[in-house]
Amino acid sequence: MNRWESAKNYFADPAEWLDGGLAIVSGILDVCSRILAKERNVKEAECRKRVEEAEARIEGHPISAMVWAAERERRMGEWDKIQQDKQKRWAGLLREKGIECHDQITKETFQKLQPRRTQQQTVELRHPFDCNAPNAATATGMLHYAKLYYEDILTTRRPQEDPTTDLSTDSDMWEDTKVTLSDTARLDLDRPVSLEELTQTVKSMAKGKSPGIDGLSVEFYIAAWGTIGPKLVELYNQILVGGRLGKGITHGVISMLFKKGDKSEVRNWRPISLLIVPYKILAKTLARRLGRYLPDLVEGDQGAFVQGRSIFNNIVTALEVLEWVQSENMDTAILLLDLEKAYDKVGWPFVFTTLRRMGFGTSFCKWTVAMYTLSTSAVMINGHLSAPFNLTRSLRQGCPLAPFLFVVLLNRLRRNPRIKGLTLHSATQCKVKALADDLFVISENSNESLSSLKDTLTEYSVLSEASVNWNKSVFLLPAQFELSVQWGMKRISEGEEERFLGVLVSLHIEASTQVREVSSNVWRTIKSLVARFIWKPKTKEGEGCLIKVAWELLTFPRCEGGLNLVEPVSKNQAQLSMWLARVANAAEKEHWMELAEQILMKEWDLSRPQDVWSCLFIHSFQRKRVKSRFWREVLKAWSKLPPDGRTQPVTKEEVKDQILFENPQIVTEQGSWFKADGSTASFGLAWIRKGVVTVRDLWDSMLGTWRPRADILGKFSPLRNVELHWIQLLKAIPDEWCRILGPDGIDPEGTWYCPESEESEEIWKLMEVFPSGFRKVHKWQCQRHSKELSCISEAVIQIWENPPQARVVDRRRTPRARAKWVWVGHVPLQKLRIDPEAWSWTTSETRSLTEYSVAKSYNLRWKKNTTRTPADVAIKRWQAVFAEDLSEEKLSFHDLWKMLPLLPNGKQASILWQISLMVTPSAVWLTSRGMQVELKCSRCSWPFESTRHLWWECPTSKRIWRWWKHHWQHFGDPVVDWEEKWVLFGFLPEGSYNNRGWAYIAQVARGLLCEIIWRDRNRARFEKRPFSDLEIKRAVRQGLREAIKVDWRKRAKAGKGSRRQLQWFLDTWANRHQLAGIHKTKGLVFSPWITEWVEDGRV
Repeated sequence: MNRWESAKNYFADPAEWLDGGLAIVSGILDVCSRILAKERNVKEAECRKRVEEAEARIEGHPISAMVWAAERERRMGEWDKIQQDKQKRWAGLLREKGIECHDQITKETFQKLQPRRTQQQTVELRHPFDCNAPNAATATGMLHYAKLYYEDILTTRRPQEDPTTDLSTDSDMWEDTKVTLSDTARLDLDRPVSLEELTQTVKSMAKGKSPGIDGLSVEFYIAAWGTIGPKLVELYNQILVGGRLGKGITHGVISMLFKKGDKSEVRNWRPISLLIVPYKILAKTLARRLGRYLPDLVEGDQGAFVQGRSIFNNIVTALEVLEWVQSENMDTAILLLDLEKAYDKVGWPFVFTTLRRMGFGTSFCKWTVAMYTLSTSAVMINGHLSAPFNLTRSLRQGCPLAPFLFVVLLNRLRRNPRIKGLTLHSATQCKVKALADDLFVISENSNESLSSLKDTLTEYSVLSEASVNWNKSVFLLPAQFELSVQWGMKRISEGEEERFLGVLVSLHIEASTQVREVSSNVWRTIKSLVARFIWKPKTKEGEGCLIKVAWELLTFPRCEGGLNLVEPVSKNQAQLSMWLARVANAAEKEHWMELAEQILMKEWDLSRPQDVWSCLFIHSFQRKRVKSRFWREVLKAWSKLPPDGRTQPVTKEEVKDQILFENPQIVTEQGSWFKADGSTASFGLAWIRKGVVTVRDLWDSMLGTWRPRADILGKFSPLRNVELHWIQLLKAIPDEWCRILGPDGIDPEGTWYCPESEESEEIWKLMEVFPSGFRKVHKWQCQRHSKELSCISEAVIQIWENPPQARVVDRRRTPRARAKWVWVGHVPLQKLRIDPEAWSWTTSETRSLTEYSVAKSYNLRWKKNTTRTPADVAIKRWQAVFAEDLSEEKLSFHDLWKMLPLLPNGKQASILWQISLMVTPSAVWLTSRGMQVELKCSRCSWPFESTRHLWWECPTSKRIWRWWKHHWQHFGDPVVDWEEKWVLFGFLPEGSYNNRGWAYIAQVARGLLCEIIWRDRNRARFEKRPFSDLEIKRAVRQGLREAIKVDWRKRAKAGKGSRRQLQWFLDTWANRHQLAGIHKTKGLVFSPWITEWVEDGRV
């Protein structure tokens, strides 16, 4: 380290010095890893050869055979030790990738758990430009072709100019730039990096990812951060005063990732740049800074890489637009545009011009210039590298900052006012939806609008160098219209489908969505596949399997006796219902919500779009069938579990928002609600269609009383009995609501208000109402994007009338966390589409729409659909064969199931779980399922091998339990007695700790002995050679030894765990040093009782 520091003066700048140091470290580690790998392979090969030699010599003289058998056992021990070391290494690699292994792992399991290989082997490539050239099949030839292609697309076509040239002097594209970076944000992006910030960045980076060409991974930098971190801080900050990044840091390796089509066509491979970690640390740091401000810089039409936005919103918007255009026979074109190599062809002058025009500061631009303008790349194919070449354009795919910059640049495409999109009922236009470089354009089918779109795209292409591939772009248009322009795009006719963001879309209403309820056929197939995976994973296609536990029981949590499997139907319905919860909790009104209003308003023949959301809480409308395929499925899922609780209103605005019809709080003199189903003598449906849905529609806020009779009669002409129905409704309004609406009604403390001005970011919380009518409030400031509130001051509002009420909710993640107040919708309560606090589900705890999530909805649906629990099933089955009353043992079963996941051996935990549910495949159990097996016990010849006989009554099993009980009395604890009830059920005495101490050891031993009994039974039944007593006793000690080692490694972190983890081990396995202990220098040591037979093989 000191020599590296002293050599710094011999380099031209710190960038070269750091490059050289990292190159040396990379080379040393590469050589060391190769030496270690070769040493491991040689040692494993020699050990295998020695085992094979011993096996071959066993076949000789009987006396020498005994000697060689013992030698074989010793050599097999060495082989097992090598395999265990390999297992630890594989488990460690998986752990870095975030995959935890429960038991020992084999090479095959390791390969299965690895992420699916996305890099395909390249066999041959065609010349990218010369169709007459021969195909290249050698590494050299393929690298040459690939280098020609990527060097071409990564080289700018613009005249040689400085990358920071200002293009706005030659184009007016940036003249209408309205969205700019605030001064606070600019200063935040420009501040020098600090060691603390880089440390947080490194910790946030994904582990187990492919490193750059130097082979140094994120894990290496974390381990050596104390040395390398300060050097990187110095290097990055020197860029701000004229420094640069080293050539090694800016060099990337292009790894080709196959997309689709012909594999010999280089254009069908996606170039992913493998960058070294110092480059990614700087890019990730800038991306983390920029990500906080992207929601304010990027319009809502962009669904990718922006915090708080979802790809699914754009998908639903696309589906709704297609449905609306088709149902209304609109002369509107929907274009799915393909930006060819969008990231790779972006010119740097366009990038820096856009950043400057949007208010980005000098420092941020300098860092970006240093990362991109001095970069080089090489192509890698099948492990071979091409010669490096310089880049003069592109945002590298693989750079953490690239997608953030790209979505900022794409803003320019959506600014042209001459492009006429789909006009919504709010007079806004839906024109363009984007997910990164996937564009969904809605345009009026006129020459003016489409030509304006083409002009905008052309100008964007000229300036940014990114171009639209018109031959791969497609459009959809109702059959009776023809596109007014011809650009070479393919038309998707009715009945045909095209993929947009992974979803097949079409103009045909019934085929335009894959968002639908899981069908019964799909559900049966899923259950069959899952059952085969759980109960017989190695079965071939078409073969049956024996299902031991019913599906409904497997969906219970593990602590309740299930396997915590997801029930797809309930999950699917929860996800569909979530769309209505999104409406209630949305920060702003999005296009997909307005389209939903238009679609459902037409379907239900309503007069006002806002009434759509109120109708969703009226039972009659929930049952209506709509033509829209997407909303049909959403409403179907919603109607199966609608909110069943209504919050009692306490403020004037909350009373006004109460629905008039099919509301159990607004009933006739006979006690029935006012129906809205269109049945005889009901008037609710007609009134709703006329625009009277809530109490607000009958109340005159200016006069402070009910609306005059004349207004009501005029609104409902020519309906019958309007006055009678009006009087009935007014009489049905609860007296308490009328009092709140009247002059005596005062909003309670804690009510939130917002100013009349919609532009205001201030909101008030009512603290006190003075006799004069003035109000003492706390003023809160609302953050522009997150809508989170922060208290700023206290004031007195000198007005008599109630200001507009706002809905503020607490969205803290846990009850103990700090309150996180959020202003829902950033509009007054009366303008909210759905009040999230007005509706709830009454279960064990009330859950409002504010708390609604897919997980919580799934749990509600799952609980509603389950009729029996694993504990009920277990008690019923065991009670039929066990004399003692088990009806009060439900909690005991739950305690057992909570403990099973803690056991060090998953297979043993599985056996205990099956025993608890009485589904272990004994001969009697198999016969009852229709299998032809011998009923007799293969170990004791008892006529019937039942579950109880298998585990306890068989003399062989009893002998094992008694032997263990004898030893337990010497070193164990009398917490268990090792009699029948404990052996079969594993119920611990009340008050004992089941996750530590002798109670834990007893459960581990119970699982181990059950596994040994099961192996003994299978060997006796299928191989006719049961275990000897010696083999059983040795297996017990070996099993305990492995269990201790697993807990030492996982629970005590091999002696490096916290004080609590080490204390757990001391209180459990090392208790009184009967089984194990912790040595100061040796670490884990075993007692003589454990090692007596395991190591020496003695009786």
